Amino acid sequence: MGFDINVAESRPDVCATFEEYLHWGKITRQDERAADKALREVGDHLTFKSAIQSCLSGPGRPREAPKPGLGDQRIMLSVSEQEFKAASRAMRTASWSAVFYLITTDVLGPYSTAWAFAHMGYGPGAALFTVFGILASYSGWIIWKIFLSLDSDRYPLRSWGDMFLRIFGRRSQRIVNWMLTFQLMLWVSIYILQCGQSISQISQGFDGQNGNGLCFVACMLLFMAAGFIVGQIRTLDRFAWIANFSVWTNVVIMGICMGVVARYPPNFKATQASFGKEFGPGPVRTFVGIPPDSYPS
Repeated sequence: MGFDINVAESRPDVCATFEEYLHWGKITRQDERAADKALREVGDHLTFKSAIQSCLSGPGRPREAPKPGLGDQRIMLSVSEQEFKAASRAMRTASWSAVFYLITTDVLGPYSTAWAFAHMGYGPGAALFTVFGILASYSGWIIWKIFLSLDSDRYPLRSWGDMFLRIFGRRSQRIVNWMLTFQLMLWVSIYILQCGQSISQISQGFDGQNGNGLCFVACMLLFMAAGFIVGQIRTLDRFAWIANFSVWTNVVIMGICMGVVARYPPNFKATQASFGKEFGPGPVRTFVGIPPDSYPS
């Protein structure tokens, strides 16, 4: 008895041309518009009561699969076009709210704003943040256009390297993959150092009343262990729950920081140990432009 497997055509990216990517991207966008239109039409007639009933109702009666004849010598295993599309979309399905939380999880701007204004002043600092915001918006618009043009069910975009492969070629894909790997390593290292320092300062207590606190290496290992646990999540949809929690945690932390800053002085012990005695207690000065050299910031 033999098996014939007929899978929907899906050639590797290196065999496709740029025009094919654009062609299949247009077809996928048309299918998505049609599916979204049908979903909206169903949603207009769907009430809260009917939605609850559909969720609580049991599954329908399963259909019996046809039994193969005893005289069949070969079994045809085929994957339809719709099944192939469903499998391709299932690999990268996430709701818009999940994507929003994933993007806003990395909230580093508010934490570095004070340091940036201390070095640049209020005027240049606000202008610099505005320019970076415009550039970030423009970069996001470019990525959005590239994804809508080149992504399709037949040739899905799964990484940054796939974008550079389809636009510039295989060599650029390898360079970008190596650069992103190195960038990810630096990001993880920075996060481990920052969070390890935060855990160490918390363990020392207010004004160092607990001495040196926990070992700094142990503080970093605690954060690494938490990262290992979270890293077991494989899908964006499930990871969005933790991303949502992270966003609101950052909001709460920023509120706590504003309350603590208004009540307690800065940690001059840490600033003097890192940057010298000039960063000790003193009057607070604000500048519109760049502060003079005589004023440490």
